[in-house]
Amino acid sequence: MMVPNPWIDPRIREVRADAAKAYMLRHGWEMEPRSYDALCVFAGPVDDNGEPSIQVLPTSERMSDFLDRIEELIGALSVLEDRHPCKVLDDMLKESATHTLASKANGAALDRKKKPLRRR
Repeated sequence: MMVPNPWIDPRIREVRADAAKAYMLRHGWEMEPRSYDALCVFAGPVDDNGEPSIQVLPTSERMSDFLDRIEELIGALSVLEDRHPCKVLDDMLKESATHTLASKANGAALDRKKKPLRRR
């Protein structure tokens, strides 16, 4: 998958859906009950009209427009948070790393449960 805009940090390809969702939740966004199988809808800070800001996030990296949606999400978050987009991306990638480590740790714990250790 190519990054369509050469000005976009190529590390954006490393963002995972679960990590983006975790980022949103950690930064005070609330997942709306109207979320769908393919999309998560988040409500965040109030806009100039007094309405919550809405951001939509694909639930899977396999979606054809996932990269475009993540690019838009990071751009919007950088404006709302008054941060450089690369800082938002850095934090999302940290969420990816945290999620990966937690998944591996949970998998290792499950493996230990499945296969009892032999004592000699």
